[in-house]
Amino acid sequence: MSEVKKSQERVTVENLIDGSIIEGFQSANAMFLESLEDSLQKHVIITEAGDAHSVLQQMLDENIQEKVEEEANVELGTLTEKLSRVLA
Repeated sequence: MSEVKKSQERVTVENLIDGSIIEGFQSANAMFLESLEDSLQKHVIITEAGDAHSVLQQMLDENIQEKVEEEANVELGTLTEKLSRVLA
């Protein structure tokens, strides 16, 4: 009888391993499709911009423009404050 239990345990362990392998293959498909979609989105962005260098340059230019605008707004606020003190 103990041999029957051991035999049943082996089948259970084998089934568990087989189930894990099957589940791994099923989730691998979803992960592959997600990775493929991400790659395609990046490719579309690069294609629309011309090349990767252009995309990076555009991102840098936008960042610099934001910084310049922030500094200009601070300076404008300072000048406005000084002008209101002079005119008051």
